[in-house]
Formats: sequence, structure tokens, C-alpha cells
Amino acid sequence: MLVARTNHTSTIGIIGGVLTLASFQKDFGYTKKQATKTQSLAVSLQQAGAFAACLIIWPLLSKFGRKYTLALSSFIFIVGVMIETINTHSVPAFYVGRVIAGLGLGSATVIVPMYSSEVSLERNSAGEHKS
Repeated sequence: MLVARTNHTSTIGIIGGVLTLASFQKDFGYTKKQATKTQSLAVSLQQAGAFAACLIIWPLLSKFGRKYTLALSSFIFIVGVMIETINTHSVPAFYVGRVIAGLGLGSATVIVPMYSSEVSLERNSAGEHKS
């Protein structure tokens, strides 16, 4: 659960600093005036992808199980990040990468707590491990 939460928090926290870099603004061709819109869209599109993934991931969980679905969500996140970081000089391509990365993050946010509880040791009411 910590991994999914850390990825989600760090991607939102880091993007604000990246979008204010002069080199990023030059490469993607937007001005300081457009920075607020770009920043808010970058964060909200990732959130939209994460929200959609929370709803979409359930059928895959039932069909393929937690382990393989978690691997798939990691792959989706990596593809999204690759699209974001490849210097396409295109803000729309960057936005598409944010949505795809959000799909990976949102699905991991659903899967990781379930998978953690399934593989953790069973405890009794006193907090001791059952044999």
C-alpha cells in the first residue's frame, strides 16, 4: 500500500516543480502565463485517469488475480511516464501520458491494499500470529 501511495503522492508533488522549469517550458512551448493552466490540467488529468482506473480494474482483478493485475498496472504506469518524459515538444502528448500514468496509479491504489491483506500473516484478536 505504501508503494502505491508513495508513487501517487510523488507524481503529483514533483510535477509542480517540473512544470516551472524554464527548460520544460521551452521544450513544450508554453509561457509563464499558461503555466497555471498547464499545471492544473497535468494534475487533474492524472486524477481523472486514477479515478477511472479504480472503477475499471475490478473485472480484471476477478479474472487474472491480484499479482498479475498489479504487474499490469505497473506496466501501464511506466508507459504513461515514458510518454510524459519523451521530449515530444507536445503538451497534448504530455497530457495523454498523465492520463495513462493515472490509470496505472489508480489501479495500483485499488490492488495493493487487497494484495497486502491477502499475503499478510493472519493474527488473532490479541495481535499475535496464528499458527
